[in-house]
Amino acid sequence: TGEPQQESLSIEGMEQAVAESYEISEADSTVKAFVADIESETAYYVYTLSGTGEVYDQQIEAQRSAVSSLKEK
Repeated sequence: TGEPQQESLSIEGMEQAVAESYEISEADSTVKAFVADIESETAYYVYTLSGTGEVYDQQIEAQRSAVSSLKEK
């Protein structure tokens, strides 16, 4: 549809973490994306993952877990 869907995202130690997912299909192709905006007291991060439907579906949970464990040093 191309319209963003709100995603749940919580990262310990960050002031704010919001995420959206997108899905766009045309003919026989589907492309998906996950975009996270993360803010700490001293920095601002943007994390983006995109890929074809099959590859994205295989990787998204591991990638969500990785971004959810973000820690500043």
